[in-house]
Amino acid sequence: MMTRSRLVLVALLAFLSLFAAGCGPFSVQALPDRVQAGKESWIVVGLTSGKVDGLDVTYEVTQGLACGDVESKTAKTGPHGEAMAKFKGNDVPATCRATIQVTANGQSVKSTVTVLPATPEIVSIEPVTALAIILIASFAIDRLVTILMLFLGPVLVGAPGGEERKGREKVIYILFAAVFGLLLGYFGDIRLLEGLGFSKNVAMNVVLTALILTAGSDSISGLMKKMDRGALPEPEAKPLVIQGDLTLQRPSRPKPPQAD
Repeated sequence: MMTRSRLVLVALLAFLSLFAAGCGPFSVQALPDRVQAGKESWIVVGLTSGKVDGLDVTYEVTQGLACGDVESKTAKTGPHGEAMAKFKGNDVPATCRATIQVTANGQSVKSTVTVLPATPEIVSIEPVTALAIILIASFAIDRLVTILMLFLGPVLVGAPGGEERKGREKVIYILFAAVFGLLLGYFGDIRLLEGLGFSKNVAMNVVLTALILTAGSDSISGLMKKMDRGALPEPEAKPLVIQGDLTLQRPSRPKPPQAD
């Protein structure tokens, strides 16, 4: 919870930033402008011209009444023309936007606050889309791990050659791929189970998504290696060789005619 001195500092900073931006004699800013259900946003007012001290300020939610409400409908400006009121978001099932109209000094200005649901919204994923996500994410993980193995492989795996090295390479590859899969599943919000309409458990979604992406990246890695080995080299040019028997025959000459 903000202390009084911190609230005054926030109001002064908002007031100065709005004044520097040239927003006119009456400015409104929501701090922050995106809140979760049950959280609060401060509607900060700044007057920059004329009489600024002790003016009445009224707050009214004109649109998005279901999103939340202002706790105090009226306030008075301070010595620097600042005033603030607390907006609290309701427990909404989906993201919504509330429009707050602020009236002061005979003028009205509107500001908006976006209220996010306490539980993230479930976005359904089509099976074809899920497959495309798996392929794209698996390919990205494979390329990232391949680059890491290129630089860190000699250090982590050891001397080249031998079946033991291949086994260590496989283990390190799977570990790297699993780490990237967990990062994508958690921070990238790739929740396959939830998107397909199954469990909403975050841990289960992240772990299962990481397993699928790890297996997919490993399969893509094997496919890429097979493609590299399957590329046939161009045949070398060889001289033309003709085999067989060659028979030379002398042409017969016609006999001269005999005299009678």
